[in-house]
Amino acid sequence: MAAFRRVSSRRALGLVALAALLGLATSGLLHEWMRALQAPPVGAGNRPGSYARLAPSDQRVRVPKSSRTVHLVWGLWDTTTPPPRVLAEARRWEALNEGWTARVWTAAELEATVSKTCPWLVRGYLAAKPIQRADLGRLAVVYAHGGMYADIDVEPGRIEPALRARGYDPAVHSTVVLEEDVMTPALSRQCNPECISTRIANFAFFATPGAPVLMASMRLAETRLNIFRTNHADWVILYTTGPDITTEAVFSRPGTVAREDVLVLPRVRVWRGLHTRLTPPFANGGAGSWRAEK
Repeated sequence: MAAFRRVSSRRALGLVALAALLGLATSGLLHEWMRALQAPPVGAGNRPGSYARLAPSDQRVRVPKSSRTVHLVWGLWDTTTPPPRVLAEARRWEALNEGWTARVWTAAELEATVSKTCPWLVRGYLAAKPIQRADLGRLAVVYAHGGMYADIDVEPGRIEPALRARGYDPAVHSTVVLEEDVMTPALSRQCNPECISTRIANFAFFATPGAPVLMASMRLAETRLNIFRTNHADWVILYTTGPDITTEAVFSRPGTVAREDVLVLPRVRVWRGLHTRLTPPFANGGAGSWRAEK
C-alpha cells in the first residue's frame, strides 16, 4: 500500500509539472491571440495601430489574378543558371498555391526590368553592390508585374489563406508587408531620420502592379544611392536599399500610421520546444548572410 501511494504521488506531481509547463507554453500564445482580438478592426485606412487582425477566413476574398505570381531572384552573386534546389523551391510555392505560378529571375532579367520600369534608377543600380541590386530588383519586378516576392530561403507557404486570415482586402490594400522587428528609440534614430520604431522586412512582401509604396521605396533608394556612392558599410546598405527604405515608404507618420493602402502583418508567437519566439507569417530561413556575400 505504501508503495502504491508513492507511485500515485509521483504521478500526481508529474501531472502538476506537465500542467505548469503547458501553462507557460500557452500563455504567450494566448497573449498574442488576445492582442490580435483586441486590435482595432482592419478596414479602409489601416488606422493607427491597426495592424492585421486575425479574422475568420472569407473564401470570396482573392488576390487579383494578375498578381498571383511568386517572384524569386537568382544570379546576382552566382551567374550560373538556377540550380535544381532553387527550381524545386519555385515548384513548392506552386504546389502550395493553386492557380499561382513561380518565376526565378536572373541578373540580366532584373536589369532589363529596372531599365524599363524606372530608367532613372539605372545608374545607381549598375553602381550598386549585388545585395543592393537584389534589393532594388525585387521592388522593380513586383512593381511591374505584381505578386509576392520571397527570398530563396523563405519557407514556402499558402499565401492567400495567410492574407485572408489577417484582414487582406483587395479593394483596399495594394501592398502587404511583414513586421520584421520593433526597434528601441535609440536604434530607430540611428536607422531612419523619422525615428520610426517598427522595421518592415523586405525578404518577403506582396503588392499589385504599380503599388505606390514600391515606387516610393525606389525613389528613396535613388536619392540615397546618389549620396552614398562609395560607402558600402552594412548600415549604409540597410539605409539606401534595404528594409529602411521600405519602412519609411510604408509609414506616413513616424511609427504609428501605415499608408492607407498598406496592410502590415505583425510577427506572431510560434511554439518551439520549451520556448516561444516571434516570427513573421512567412519566415526567413536564414540560409545565408548578405553581409558575407555583399
